[in-house]
Amino acid sequence: MKKTIISCLASMACVAAFASGADIDISGPWNGEIAVGVQRLPLVFNFTDTDGALGVTLDSPLQGARGIPATAEMRGDTVEVAVTALGAKFTGVCDGDAINGRFSQNGLEFDLDLKRGEYIPERPQTPKGRQSYTTREVRFVNPADSVELAGTLTLPIQYSMPLCGAVPAVVFVTGSGQQNRDEEIMGHKPFAVIAHHLANNGIASLRYDDRGCGGSDGDPASVTTATNTADAAAALRYLRDNVGKLGKVGVIGHSEGGTIAMILASQGDADFCVSMAGPAVRGDSILLTQNRTLMGNVAPMDMLDDYITALRRLFAYMEHNPENTEWTTIEEETADLDALSGALKDNLRKIISDTGPWMRYFLTFDPTDAIRHIGVPVMAINGESDLQVDADVNLGAIRECLPENGASLIKSYPGLNHLFQHARTGMPDEYGRIDETISEEVLADIAAWIKSVR
Repeated sequence: MKKTIISCLASMACVAAFASGADIDISGPWNGEIAVGVQRLPLVFNFTDTDGALGVTLDSPLQGARGIPATAEMRGDTVEVAVTALGAKFTGVCDGDAINGRFSQNGLEFDLDLKRGEYIPERPQTPKGRQSYTTREVRFVNPADSVELAGTLTLPIQYSMPLCGAVPAVVFVTGSGQQNRDEEIMGHKPFAVIAHHLANNGIASLRYDDRGCGGSDGDPASVTTATNTADAAAALRYLRDNVGKLGKVGVIGHSEGGTIAMILASQGDADFCVSMAGPAVRGDSILLTQNRTLMGNVAPMDMLDDYITALRRLFAYMEHNPENTEWTTIEEETADLDALSGALKDNLRKIISDTGPWMRYFLTFDPTDAIRHIGVPVMAINGESDLQVDADVNLGAIRECLPENGASLIKSYPGLNHLFQHARTGMPDEYGRIDETISEEVLADIAAWIKSVR
């Protein structure tokens, strides 16, 4: 499979470049779009000029790729950019606030005209302007290890009305990987959108930056599902101890956060919980299903079977050899990569290289026992087009394990993906190309269900 921009995401640092033109200053971001079939892919070139040395990095915002290293050279009014990691090149002619040119990658060429400025995607649901509700910046501490976290407390207008009673409140918990308080991804801010909708329906909320992200302290490299759960529990305690006039206090979690929401509910920390695409089976099962589904688009069935077999052996080895974190040794012990090719081999190597605490913990973590001990109302929802957390498998496990409670709701939504967007394919590379951040039906259902909890 041809290497694409999305296959070369950046944990890479900026690579500086060569001499710049003396009379033309192109410092700053420049954005434009290439037409890929019927789709348009925005790209952003971030130019810097330090003492005459021109530097540049490339972003592909809708694919979540930022800071891809590149080199640049200026010859008169022509700028040439080489993105070696992608096998890509851009050549353009400067004309005031425009750079008009061609982008090529692996033998394919596209027109690409750049204009000054950042790329701002159309996200119509993102809250803008002055609102009727109030927000406060807050900080709270996880007492287990004294890590301080930063967040936004949102209080509906009803909170300050003398004749109104207590208002319900929720804590938001993000999915895997360190994310900011809005769970921002590809220009979307799902938690900001949900918090806005809840506030307009009389529900308070607290959303916070994950450890080592945004304004929060902590070492992101040491994070596991357990530390994320402890941080969410600290957020719940902050709400109960420091914000008066609250009624029932619950948790809304997305993806891994949905599992954490159910764990907190089982521990009696939350009065209710909303699991949005929360995994409800053991971690290695989640990853095997996810890999088979996502990689099935790029490999024939027999090769895919070999890949899943290798991946299963890899997970078993990691479980029984937790002291081994050298991926080259794991590779030798578990899988014959020569039997695989292309994207499957690259993806397996990427997984092998991720031997950190989060992966080690997640592989063997099974939430079913926690779900069996939940004694409060649960709203568990999934999109039927979710290719990351399978709706049938995970909602099925919740139905089987969750104790009977007339206030609980388990629901799947046709046509919605992992982010609860209306989707065509459900593939992750589609998330950024959809203007909708989250289905209005899902927003309405969440608010109505929370207000129904007694």
